[in-house]
Amino acid sequence: MKQGKIFLLSFNSTINEAIAIGPHWLNDKEQQINALEKAEGLPFDFTLKNQVLVNGRYSYNDDFSQTKIIWADLQRNNKGWLLCSERLKTLICEHQKSGDSIKWVSCNVIHGEEKRKYYIPLFMKEMDLLDNDTSQFYYADKEKILIKPVFSISKTQSYSFFSIPTNSGPYWRLSPGAYVVEELKNAIVKANMTGIVFDKVFVSD
Repeated sequence: MKQGKIFLLSFNSTINEAIAIGPHWLNDKEQQINALEKAEGLPFDFTLKNQVLVNGRYSYNDDFSQTKIIWADLQRNNKGWLLCSERLKTLICEHQKSGDSIKWVSCNVIHGEEKRKYYIPLFMKEMDLLDNDTSQFYYADKEKILIKPVFSISKTQSYSFFSIPTNSGPYWRLSPGAYVVEELKNAIVKANMTGIVFDKVFVSD
């Protein structure tokens, strides 16, 4: 068991960047998944805001004077979705392999007078990519919960951008993070994509 070859892609929360705020309805994850399955584009827009922490609670305003990044390639948002810029989505699609099964749902993100198109990946197919002998699971109330994934390199040969279930629910389909192979990770880094952090995960031969 070693690290490398596969990485977890997620939001970079260590930098000061704008956050995309959508409406406060449609907060149930299963309802979100059902809505995105039926849609090609969202029926609402996101608006970029500055996020500040006041007395232990977050609030939002339009003061971007201290904001380092307004438009990120992986835009933070109040839904916890992977909100991908057009160029990030294009790069992912260019590296897509035969096993990848993703539906892209478009949406608009607005900042002042500017509107940009972003895309949300909805993972469509559950895949057996783990080394089940070395991955670690927790069992609670007859439910099997993944706590430490170890990917089988041989099983992931036909994939480049994917998500895996962590429990019996469908939440992996609309995940706040996704796994990427090293080739795609390197291409994203080379393209200087913003708002993204990569963490190594364990793999087995």
